[in-house]
Amino acid sequence: MTLALYGKSRRRQWMLAALALFALLGAVSAAFAVLVPTNAASVTPQLTPDPANYTGADAATWKNPTCTDLDDHFGNGQTWSQVSTGSWYDPSTATFPITLNVDATHWVKITGIVAGNPMTFDWESNFGIDAVMVKQANGPHNIYVYDPPGPESFGDTGLQPNLNPNGISHAIFCYDGFTTPPPTANLIIGKVIDPSDGVAPDDGTTFSGTIVNDDTQASTPWSGITFGQFTSPIQVPAGVDLTIDEDSPTNGWTEVAWRMGSLDGEKPTCPADKASYVPGSNIGAKLNADQTMVLCVMNTKQADAPTRTLEVCKVVETDSAAGGVFTIKVEGQSDFVTTNIAPGGDDCTTYSVADGAEITITETGFPDGWVSAEFYPTVSANGDNIPGDTITVTVGAETCDAGEEQNPAGAQISGLHSDAIADCTVVFYNKTDGQTESRGLILVEKYIEIDGNLGTTLPGEGLVAGWTVTVDGVSKQTTLPATVTFEATVGDTVPVSETTQAGYVVLGHTITGGSLVGGSSTNVQVSEATTLVRFYNQPFGSLKVHKDAVTSHNGGPNVPAPQDDDGWSITVSSATCNFTDTKQTDASGNASFTNLPMCTDYVVSENPVNAASPGFAPISATSVSNQTPSGQTITFVNRRVTFDPPCQDCIQIIPTPTPTTVPPTATPTNTAVPPTATPTPEEATEGEKTPGPTPIAPSTGTGGSGGSGSMNILLLALGLAALSGGMSLAAAGRRRRN
Repeated sequence: MTLALYGKSRRRQWMLAALALFALLGAVSAAFAVLVPTNAASVTPQLTPDPANYTGADAATWKNPTCTDLDDHFGNGQTWSQVSTGSWYDPSTATFPITLNVDATHWVKITGIVAGNPMTFDWESNFGIDAVMVKQANGPHNIYVYDPPGPESFGDTGLQPNLNPNGISHAIFCYDGFTTPPPTANLIIGKVIDPSDGVAPDDGTTFSGTIVNDDTQASTPWSGITFGQFTSPIQVPAGVDLTIDEDSPTNGWTEVAWRMGSLDGEKPTCPADKASYVPGSNIGAKLNADQTMVLCVMNTKQADAPTRTLEVCKVVETDSAAGGVFTIKVEGQSDFVTTNIAPGGDDCTTYSVADGAEITITETGFPDGWVSAEFYPTVSANGDNIPGDTITVTVGAETCDAGEEQNPAGAQISGLHSDAIADCTVVFYNKTDGQTESRGLILVEKYIEIDGNLGTTLPGEGLVAGWTVTVDGVSKQTTLPATVTFEATVGDTVPVSETTQAGYVVLGHTITGGSLVGGSSTNVQVSEATTLVRFYNQPFGSLKVHKDAVTSHNGGPNVPAPQDDDGWSITVSSATCNFTDTKQTDASGNASFTNLPMCTDYVVSENPVNAASPGFAPISATSVSNQTPSGQTITFVNRRVTFDPPCQDCIQIIPTPTPTTVPPTATPTNTAVPPTATPTPEEATEGEKTPGPTPIAPSTGTGGSGGSGSMNILLLALGLAALSGGMSLAAAGRRRRN
């Protein structure tokens, strides 16, 4: 067989060699890819060798390695033995600790397992552990190496697997001998109340703090105790200096002092003698090995001062017109605001104040046409009331002293709708100023309207507080659940407006149940009937859509194609809000949608066909539903798949032609044949005789060197044989050069 190279054979060979090299490099790269272990516990885990990089017995070894397999890789010359869990445990049914016995005196304990993603576990031992491997179904596995560099560990928390964070196959603990753990001791913290302040520890306050190793600055918390309680014994290192402190207490408690307690058998106690405690925010201690020490911390708190009840009431004259807003300021308290008291009616509120507090109470606002006539600490049918609009009272255990009138503590004021039994009641009385002009009310409400349809009520729609509304130059804040009330003279036309806020679109307003009119302001003619103005605003949001165009060649990985990210049509629509908008992605592949009504049923979709980028098909969902425009970004991915065209100049194998042997032509024997006397025909022609044609004797052949036809066949056969041999030599030469 002969290899025939067609086309530009030398360049084609180099191209094939380059592709083979790239494939080899890809395989090597995949085989030696860096695997990053999952981090947990007190040391960063490393990864055991990946069994996928091995075959045969080596692959089996690294799929389920033991400590003897691991020590050459991680032990720095140590020879490791092991103790293994053998299998794993269900944290919902296991009883902890789970003890793994090495021999009669040495053990490792699984002290707790936390289920989840990832699953983690804690362990402790009474001898030094060099490394712990956490095995999952397949390698590589997490291995936590403590020594080297050292020291060995006697316990750790938060160990977890690498590839399958939801489960663990088993764990092995590697050691190179039995190292005695450092000595430890136990510390108990007790909580004591200062017996001299008269405060009972019944408020449920819990206390906490820390124990700090002064050498390493390692911190151990203590917590969860109230007065008269003690912590469980807390293991601490023996023979080192410790600093024990308490976190800043809450609920008015303050730190006082510390001292050592005592231990009667297993029962800790703390003395109540305040003089024996040493003031300070912390205390130092150093414990001997196996010692149990009790430390007591005392706290104090000032007794709560007794409180009194102050009642403030508003009364209007019996023959007055209804309506109006009255405001009374109470020193150190929130304002008392009352609205639309009926003629002869009243309204009251109560405040809790300190015993003996001196409080000034002032009426600061009342409707036009009214005057602040008087106030009094007692209600009297005819009575000696104090004129004016301010009063200062001392609220005591026995009196409500306003300087001129007193109200016995505990007396219930009669004639008011309030049923409160107050220590002190102050009543403000108002009447009209006698003018004849009539006043009308304008009530203003603020509504949030999500879908722009006043006929439907969606979650989140309705009255809203904290918006500024203004009537005739007077501005107020909307509140819940009440409306905002204004007064104006009947017959006047006054402007009513709202102050808009960012993130909202003004839908308009209605007046006393009328139709919706656009705008954030209007003019209202005041009448004796109450006018209700409602302002409606629609919240809006935004979202962004990003288009990722990628290509894949000959089944290879997806490669970004940013030149094809633009020009894709994106549509955002909401049936609830009756909204639709379509935009095209920009050069960065983004389409931003703003001023979207805040409905929750948006559908975001892409047109998977882009005339400017043909050949792309979606590899992600082409639409997402039930979106609320909260500033999120939604990504669509489209891919174009390409392949190399069929090869035109390729290496082909063709058969070498086999020369055809031409049999020699038989040479006939020449036999002399005497000529036959043939009369020459004569043609009668007028006037003469014309001789006829002379016959030619038949040819008997001349063999291989005979006529031209035989010679051509022989030459053709010889030429084909020569050509075949020459081409074979040429191909062989090329193979040697290659």
